[in-house]
Amino acid sequence: MKKIAFLGRIILYCLPLGSLLLFSWSSCGRNIWAENSMIQVEGVLTSVKNIRVPPYTKGGAYIEVEYLYSYDKKSYVGRNMTFCTSFASRSIVFDKFSEMYDELLPKIGANVMIWVEPTNPENSVLYKYVPRNAILIMCCLLLFGIFGLRKLDRYLTQLWIRHAQA
Repeated sequence: MKKIAFLGRIILYCLPLGSLLLFSWSSCGRNIWAENSMIQVEGVLTSVKNIRVPPYTKGGAYIEVEYLYSYDKKSYVGRNMTFCTSFASRSIVFDKFSEMYDELLPKIGANVMIWVEPTNPENSVLYKYVPRNAILIMCCLLLFGIFGLRKLDRYLTQLWIRHAQA
């Protein structure tokens, strides 16, 4: 019976925290891991849009970019302004994205330097920058996940003890 309870605890902690780690890796970690191996190539900035979301959707604003570049005699289209784009797209207020937007706006149609991962040339960014809100969100999710699971663990332990006594 104790082995089942121990196994249940392992599953209780590993599944949600493992899912969080996989989500964090797929949306942010993979790009950050490749940061040191990225090289600069020349490309053309084709569009920069500051998209304002209506206030009733509580989405704020975000920046969309698109650029063309070539690496190893192949052409690519990039859409990542920074690392962690899934977290960063709506953080124009909290990070320096408005400054980046102001810097990029006059460069539409001009040549810009783009950071490209040589082993995976489809992975590219305009700025080697990790948004602060991405780190904050991942840390908060991890802390809330751990504390929430601890609370759930205590509840399930009490429930298991009552069930065993009955």
